[in-house]
Amino acid sequence: MISRIIGKIKQAQQEAAVHAVAYPPSNDANIEFSYGQRVGYYAGLDRALQEIEKMLSEQDEKDNKL
Repeated sequence: MISRIIGKIKQAQQEAAVHAVAYPPSNDANIEFSYGQRVGYYAGLDRALQEIEKMLSEQDEKDNKL
């Protein structure tokens, strides 16, 4: 189950990156805001992956001590 969650997050990251390149902001849009929003979304997904990996690692360490 957890591998499916990780896969979904990685897929969302990839889609966000492709979307950022494929659909540049319109001429009247605030480019800095749009860039920050896209980078922040991607970084948030990356942070979620880091937290999941940390939790799994901690659980593995705990299980190994038993």
